[in-house]
Amino acid sequence: SSKAGSAFESVGSLPSVNVTVVDDDSASVLVSPSYQVTVTEGASVGNVSGTSEYWVHLSSEPVWPVTVDLSVSAGGAGDLWVVPSQLVFNSSTWMVGQRVTVSVVEDFFDEGVEHWNVTHVVSSADPVYASLSSFEVDVTVLDDDVAGVEISPLFVTVSESGSVARYSVRLTASPEEEVVSVRASVSGGAGEGEVLLSVVGADGNVSSSGGWDAVVNLTSSTWSTGVEVEVSAVDDAVSEGLMSYEVSHWLWSSKAGSAFESVGSLPSVNVTDRHIHRR
Repeated sequence: SSKAGSAFESVGSLPSVNVTVVDDDSASVLVSPSYQVTVTEGASVGNVSGTSEYWVHLSSEPVWPVTVDLSVSAGGAGDLWVVPSQLVFNSSTWMVGQRVTVSVVEDFFDEGVEHWNVTHVVSSADPVYASLSSFEVDVTVLDDDVAGVEISPLFVTVSESGSVARYSVRLTASPEEEVVSVRASVSGGAGEGEVLLSVVGADGNVSSSGGWDAVVNLTSSTWSTGVEVEVSAVDDAVSEGLMSYEVSHWLWSSKAGSAFESVGSLPSVNVTDRHIHRR
């Protein structure tokens, strides 16, 4: 007291006041715009094909640097990669988002829609951040390849005088450890014996003797260039004028569960045969 001999001088010890501080900051690793990312083969971000991006930052200032290690789940390791593989945050950069780029390998296989994960493992000398569990960002990969068969041209003309025609059979996606076979067959009894089909080899020469049907085998080395089928007319002594026939096609694969199993009916090739009787 400011007064000597004040009665307050005899007051004993005073009680303490306990103060509890409730921190409004939580320790977590945040991802924006979403924990789900979609990557499309052939699509681009920043002129890089087949990429997508997301950003990572901390929710509060760490006492010690925080490291986040990134890795792709085992199944997607050969098809997907992330850059960078490690992020480091400190007291100056914790609130600044760091970009992560997810890229997908551009291939020619029809693999449909695939789902992979990017795992994030957090480590730090900061006990609060060190206690955080790992988390994942889900990545959906959309394939730009569709299994199919292209046959061209669909109209050809041959003659008994020796004029032959060729058409090409190719795939729109690469076979995956398989052989895709396309059988060509002259439809109906009318064309049998009138039109012959032969497979053309890589050297441009006929590699199989002509018959009412022919089988084209397409592999990972021939699928895009395709294989030709040669159409010829049987020379007979009957003058029948112009006749039209149809070559039908069927597909099968050597691999069970192949994407080519879902290919629908194949187009037919229409053949015009000039029956010219030569005296």
